[in-house]
This record gives sequence, C-alpha cells and structure tokens, in this order.
Amino acid sequence: MRRRKRLLKDWTRGSGDFVATHANIFSGVVILPGDPNDQGQWMARESEKRRRWLLRLFPNEMWKTPLMTSMLMEEAGRCYVNGAHYATIAMCQAVAESLLRREAGGSESKYYQLMGELLKTNVLSQKEVRDLLWLASIRNPSLHTGKPPKYAKALARTLMPVISHGRLTERMPIELDCKRALRVVVSLLHHLCCDLT
Repeated sequence: MRRRKRLLKDWTRGSGDFVATHANIFSGVVILPGDPNDQGQWMARESEKRRRWLLRLFPNEMWKTPLMTSMLMEEAGRCYVNGAHYATIAMCQAVAESLLRREAGGSESKYYQLMGELLKTNVLSQKEVRDLLWLASIRNPSLHTGKPPKYAKALARTLMPVISHGRLTERMPIELDCKRALRVVVSLLHHLCCDLT
C-alpha cells in the first residue's frame, strides 16, 4: 500500500505521461471499465475477426520450417489474434530473423549484413529484402522508444486513428503494420519453406 501511494504521488508531480497500471493486467486478465459482459463480447468479436483474417492469409500448403521458427510463428499468430499489436510486430521480426539465420547455416552476422549475403546468393529477392527492411524499420522504432520524438512516434501509431477517404476509422496504424508484417513473414515462409516433396 505504501508503494502504491508513493507511485501515485510521483506520478502527480510528473509530466502526466504515466498511467496507473494494476498488476493484474500482467496476469493475462485485463479488467476494463464498463459492463464486463459487453467488454468480453466485444473482445471475442474482435479476436474472431483477426482469427478469420489470419486463416485467409495462409496458403493451403505444407511448410517445412525449422522448429524455432514454427514456434515463433505460432506465437506471432496468438499475439495478433489477441490484439497484442506491438508484440505481433516483434514476433514477426523474430520469425524472419530465425528463418534467415537458419537459411544462412546459423550465421551470427548483423541482420542487415545477413540479408545482403542472402540476396547475393539469390536466396532472397530484392522485394523480399525491401519487405524485411520495412519490417525492421517498423519494429525498431516501435520498441526502442528512448528519446521523446521516438517515443511520441511509437505512441502515435496506437493512439491516432487511420483516416480513410477523408473519414476517421476505428483502425490504428499499428493494426495495419501488424497485417503487413504478417504478410511479409507468410510470404517469406512460403518462398523458403514450401515443401515440394
């Protein structure tokens, strides 16, 4: 109780950039204001929409993927379906890097150098390299948010709605980033792991 009072006192003296976060949020049970039944139904509908979109994304083929890549891809899917957008982007980057390092025989080269090596050996196409560079460029500023401008930019991706045809939508830029990130890794898996045997 003393710690909680101290935190609240500290926050009231700060810039107003902090919110009170209860520990139970990290237990996987997020309690939001409002009627719990309405909130639960809304979350279930949103998860179901994301699940259907994800199912449509996958081709009807078998992939022969490295075990770690497969585990990371499953985690990326769970993050997306549950609306964990920043986590989805981070997991998509982890899937790509895991797969590329396996393709390069376990190379420990820097990520950008690794892509260059795989491009030279025709393992990756120019388009795949562009897509992977985009993924890294969206993942890094989304998660490394030290300085105020970087912090504000990452925060805006989840707070500022997308404007489509001159109208505000309910979508946020981070949601669109997630979909594109998932498309990038599914395309990469399709190219590098399609089992033709």
